Amino acid sequence: MSDYLFQWGPWVFSGLLVVVGIFQAWWLMLTWKAIQKQVTAQRTAERAWAIISPEDWRPNLIIEQSDNPRNIFQVSVKNVGRTPAYLTKVANRYIKLDKSQFENLSKEPDYGPMESENVILVPGDSLRATVPLEPSPMLTRQEIESIHTADSFLYFYGCIEYRDAFGEDHETRIGLVYHFPRADLMTYERRMFQRSGPPAYNRAT
Repeated sequence: MSDYLFQWGPWVFSGLLVVVGIFQAWWLMLTWKAIQKQVTAQRTAERAWAIISPEDWRPNLIIEQSDNPRNIFQVSVKNVGRTPAYLTKVANRYIKLDKSQFENLSKEPDYGPMESENVILVPGDSLRATVPLEPSPMLTRQEIESIHTADSFLYFYGCIEYRDAFGEDHETRIGLVYHFPRADLMTYERRMFQRSGPPAYNRAT
């Protein structure tokens, strides 16, 4: 028995050390992952969150014979997070589309040249902008009627890029169509901008 222990004892002891080492490495890995998850969760809870929304969800459509015939989209970018957001780029477009154009929007939005920004939004702060309708901010009576009957559409889409306090880059996109339910063609009580468009038009990172 003593010869057996003398011969195999060191190997058994070495094997136990290896097992203990593997267990310690596994435990350290689990602990590290738990710490990383906690740090990520903490950053997510404390990070900046920049959102895009219209100032008026139910704007009136203005006919070209009016005193101020410009149809515009008033957009607001607000930081609803807990730490500052550093805006770096902004792009907004407000366009009139016929039915075919609206139903066949490109998978990726074309914002055109994005404007560089250097704006800091503290939590609760917002930035506002006025975006004129394209290709013309003026609408005829016939064009307004075609929007009411869903033969043409007013579509706003925008994108912002910003950096949070932890140095991480983020992006928010939104696409909104001015929706006129057919049941309300006379009263327009339920008309309002609603999210619409391919997935790439509405997402946030």
